[in-house]
Amino acid sequence: MRFAPVLALVAAIASLGVWFFVRRAPPSVTPIEHPSDAGPAPDSPPPPLTVGMGSDLASAPSKPRPTRVERAPGLTEIKYGAVTVTLVPPAGAALPKSLSFDAQPSGFVHAPKPLPAEQDDGSWRYDSLPSGRWRIRAFVPGFVDASKDVDVTPDGEATITLLLELGGAATWKVALATSQIPELVRVALLDGRGIPIDGTYQTAATTLHASPSSVPALPAEGSVVGLKVGRYRLRASTVDGDPKEQPFEVKAGETVRLEFTLPR
Repeated sequence: MRFAPVLALVAAIASLGVWFFVRRAPPSVTPIEHPSDAGPAPDSPPPPLTVGMGSDLASAPSKPRPTRVERAPGLTEIKYGAVTVTLVPPAGAALPKSLSFDAQPSGFVHAPKPLPAEQDDGSWRYDSLPSGRWRIRAFVPGFVDASKDVDVTPDGEATITLLLELGGAATWKVALATSQIPELVRVALLDGRGIPIDGTYQTAATTLHASPSSVPALPAEGSVVGLKVGRYRLRASTVDGDPKEQPFEVKAGETVRLEFTLPR
């Protein structure tokens, strides 16, 4: 029993230690939750995510970058000049009252095409043509088409003379085997050997000069004008049908009439 005092002393020391630590511990406090301390609302966007330096990502969410608008380069100021056209028919031949002109630019696009005005001396004048090279073409009934190139300079005055030659024309009229009249047909002019050549096609609505590489779609009635004296062939077809050809001969001052009956 000699160990009893020792055990009692140890128990007393342990009780004293427990009492000491209980008094030193802070009282338990329930924290008050503030709106600023609360987490994000279920429907609110997530907080910004900051990415460290050196990262390839930017902070999220980021503001959209403004769209960059490229300005069109400045347009070059157009300079204008004037061209006077004089028509000279063969000796003893008179110019008809009805005639037309076409000014075709070379190397640039210009629209709408200008029209010349008749002068008191019988010439025709383009007051304002953009500077550059132009091809002036005259369509004069009873004469061969005449054209000439001219260089128009800024504020310049150019003069050209077109020598006219007596010529002829040929009209076409196309119908189907069913006696129906097609809405549009393709017409091409060929020389006497059957080689496609340039042609000037005239209808009730317009006058069109076309190259061999361009076969225009035209009304079922019209005429080929400005032809030199000689032998030709005219090819006609529906827009998607087989063509037919007719030979004809042009004489000065005459108009040949051609009629085509095409299969459906």
